[in-house]
Amino acid sequence: MVIHLAGGPFTSFTRDLTSNKGGGRVTLEQASLQNDPFNGRSEIEIGGRRNTSRIIWRFPAISDASLTFVVSYRASSVVQQASDADLLQWFAIPTEHDYAIDSSTVTVHYPVSAHLLRTPDAGGIPGTRVPIGVCFFPALAG
Repeated sequence: MVIHLAGGPFTSFTRDLTSNKGGGRVTLEQASLQNDPFNGRSEIEIGGRRNTSRIIWRFPAISDASLTFVVSYRASSVVQQASDADLLQWFAIPTEHDYAIDSSTVTVHYPVSAHLLRTPDAGGIPGTRVPIGVCFFPALAG
């Protein structure tokens, strides 16, 4: 996700990964700062408790800049059984946050054997299925 840090100076950014309602488990696979402008002087702290993983990126003071934070994780046991189909309703981007998200990309991998009833969408924005078993969602801002 690309975050624009307006004003400042800023020395950290925090992102919590929380299991959505209905349970499930989130396993963090990667956290990084893309094209690190700090030449290796940034740090990533990973912690959390129970159903939440907390990622804190710490870096030298910066003002009025955009940084790209990369987070990869696996959400398991998050598909709900609906009356006529299985339903994946996942909030990859926090619905409430006190920062501007310039853009993000969400990739969903699902079983090749899955029969999709319709093209997956992200809040009404259709996803792109390429190849079978993978769906990319366009840049989401908020």
